[in-house]
Amino acid sequence: MLSISNSHNNRQKNTSGFSYSFFVFESFKMVKVLLNDIVLAESDSTKIVEGNHYFPPSSLNMEYFEDVPNYSTACPWKGKATYYTLKVDGKTMPKAAWTYKQPMKAATEVQDHVAFFQRDGVKIVE
Repeated sequence: MLSISNSHNNRQKNTSGFSYSFFVFESFKMVKVLLNDIVLAESDSTKIVEGNHYFPPSSLNMEYFEDVPNYSTACPWKGKATYYTLKVDGKTMPKAAWTYKQPMKAATEVQDHVAFFQRDGVKIVE
């Protein structure tokens, strides 16, 4: 089940003359992130932004996560994203997940939540 978050419904932003809208949805379906049948994250309370499930920190199996030092990207409304490398069964997937540790005001709902790229065998299963 999905619902539009009450505190952040349709938002409009204007950054340097570029205007866009975005939504933050809450999902109450059980969602898992798997790699080789190993559960990297599992939650029935994710946030969905721009098609990506953001998993709460308590849902992560952190033994498979390693911070990527000295690398970040920037989103005009979420802020600075930092990345994790995933290490599972001897396989390394660099920059396979990301988080916003200090997001901009518009993205506070996803602070410290983690989203994943679906590549190199990483699967998001609903």
